[in-house]
Amino acid sequence: MWKEVIRMSKVDTYTDYMIAIANDNSHGYSQINRSGNPDFDCSSLVGHALAKAGFNVNVNSTTRNLYEQLKRCGFTSCNRPFQKGDIHLAVGHHVCVSTDSEHIVHASIDERGTTKGRKAGDQTGKEICIRKYYTPSYGWNYHLRYNCDKGSAGYTMNLLKSGISNIDVTVFEILMTKLGYYSGSIDTKYGAGCIRACKNFQSDYGLTVDGECGKNTWNKLFSLGIR
Repeated sequence: MWKEVIRMSKVDTYTDYMIAIANDNSHGYSQINRSGNPDFDCSSLVGHALAKAGFNVNVNSTTRNLYEQLKRCGFTSCNRPFQKGDIHLAVGHHVCVSTDSEHIVHASIDERGTTKGRKAGDQTGKEICIRKYYTPSYGWNYHLRYNCDKGSAGYTMNLLKSGISNIDVTVFEILMTKLGYYSGSIDTKYGAGCIRACKNFQSDYGLTVDGECGKNTWNKLFSLGIR
């Protein structure tokens, strides 16, 4: 199957990956089953996202060993105003990532308000979610920013067509929603709503109108700078 490597900044890559996971309720919170198949806890979600962006971090990182890894990768201390990609770390407690100056994305808690994750997937819509930035009662130890983003990361996108179901569909739906072409649910299924949105987008931008999101459609989407 065709795959295209789209060039995105590393910050955009790991943050957008976490946003896509938060909008895909097949992924929930669990400290017991935290591999991403399908669930994460706070640190494994950040670890997987950073690894997808090309950082040399352990996908099974914990909040106790993440700081040293981030330092080695070039993250440095930052303060308000926060920006997309800033990482907020409370050692031994929690980690989250800013989506903009006022909001964060994180793996929060399971459906019963505990850490075990008894049932796979997000049962409440808030196990992995985007919310307003906050300071927890135990406080943050570090606010960290990646300031070395002069290049880009290879973000491998798959061909999307009828019947496809994967995380790339979620990215497509988020981008099309922001552009006003899609108004359906954010999930992993490339169905009639996605096909219609894709055709309208392709028509507007002079692309071959086939309803399949391939190389030219992905490149046009990302060239618009929608994040």
